[in-house]
Amino acid sequence: MEDPVNSKYWLEVEKTGVLRMELVDHVFYKFIQQGLVKKDILDMMERFGLIAKFSPSPTDVKYFVPAQLKSSPERPL
Repeated sequence: MEDPVNSKYWLEVEKTGVLRMELVDHVFYKFIQQGLVKKDILDMMERFGLIAKFSPSPTDVKYFVPAQLKSSPERPL
């Protein structure tokens, strides 16, 4: 059965390009269990322009995924 919380976060990435830490934790769970450090993976992704970190508040860290940018729909005149 699919986790509705993670589905919500995947949908948010697809629609807005915003990647929340809750989804990062879910995606990197197996890597973390193998001893890899999530921060190192995120830092490398940021360095190569795959993600851009932004923090609306000190406790709310999010990442923007530039590859999710899409052209906006045309507005009716």
